Order: sequence, then structure tokens, then C-alpha cells
Amino acid sequence: MKKYIICIVTISIFVSGCSSTKDKYNALNNYFETIVKDSTKEVIVIKRKYSPNITLEVLKGNKISYINVNGVTQADTTFYKEKDWKAMKKKYGRIQLPEQGYLLENEFWTKEDFRHKKIIFEHYKTQNDLLIKYMNFDNSLNFEVYFFSDPIYYHKRKYLIFTAVQSRLEGGGNSHVVIMEKKHGKWVQTHIGYPDWFN
Repeated sequence: MKKYIICIVTISIFVSGCSSTKDKYNALNNYFETIVKDSTKEVIVIKRKYSPNITLEVLKGNKISYINVNGVTQADTTFYKEKDWKAMKKKYGRIQLPEQGYLLENEFWTKEDFRHKKIIFEHYKTQNDLLIKYMNFDNSLNFEVYFFSDPIYYHKRKYLIFTAVQSRLEGGGNSHVVIMEKKHGKWVQTHIGYPDWFN
């Protein structure tokens, strides 16, 4: 009987973990489909995942805006809660040396993580390396490049939050934190967080 109970508990934990991962990637894909609407468009996603530390850093900065149904943003200074942030940091924070940067060493995105089928996964050293690699492609400068961190739960699992960096091969771009909430069974973006360097 004891072995049976241990087996049931183990299976429950495994199923719960798989369900949680699926939920997180559904949120990421729902967001991705709002920024890349053309399912035939080729885009580049950097294989190495962004560290959750930058998500935590941006959230603590409390430059959070609510996005209304018309897409208009307005500051939401009540979104950040110190107690919830500390619990989040304890669970998801990473110990990283400054020289390691914001890309994780051993965690990678794969094609199975995304519903979009026209993704080119690339390793990243510098933007210039990518530019040189793709300079002979037609419309190479129009290639969009994305970095993502893993979505992490916030405020008793009400929200999923992740960092998204969007740029083009020729440079430029923006970084922000995407905040998703489940509404009517679907993860939708309700807030956006800006890093301190955002103008």
C-alpha cells in the first residue's frame, strides 16, 4: 500500500510539472502570435534562454503599465507587490556572475516549444555575427530576432511573466517584460514592464 501511495504521488507531481510547462509555453505562444501574425514568415529565435533575473529586475523597478482593450497603456503602480516578488525571486532567481551576461548557459529553446513553424534557432555571440551570417540572404536586414526568458508565475500563479527582446539584424530593438493573465481559459497580455534604461 505504501509503495502504491508513493507511486501515485510521484505520478501526480510529474503530471503537474508537465501541465505547468505546457501552460507557460501556451502563454509564450499566445504572445508570439500577436507579434508575428504571418505564419509563413521566417524569424530568428536565439536558442539560449534569457535569464529570469532580468524579469525579476524589471518587475522590481515597478515601471509597469496596464494595457486596456484598445491597446492604450497607463501606469499601474499597484501591480508590484514586494511579498509576491520575494517569493518569486526565491523560486526562480539564478546566481549568475556579471561576465555571464543574461543568457543562460545550459537552457535552450527548441522547435517543440513554439507553434510557429518558420523559426530559425541561432546561437548568439554578437549581433554582428548574425548580420554577417545572413547578409547574403534576400531581405536579410528584415529578419526579426527574438530573445525570450522562460515564463514564470507571479502573484499566486495569477500571472505569467517573461522577458522579450525584439530586434532586427541591422540592430536596434526593444526589451520589455510581458505580463500575461488567463482570461476565459486563454493567456492574454494585460501589462507590460519597462526596464530602467527604457526611454
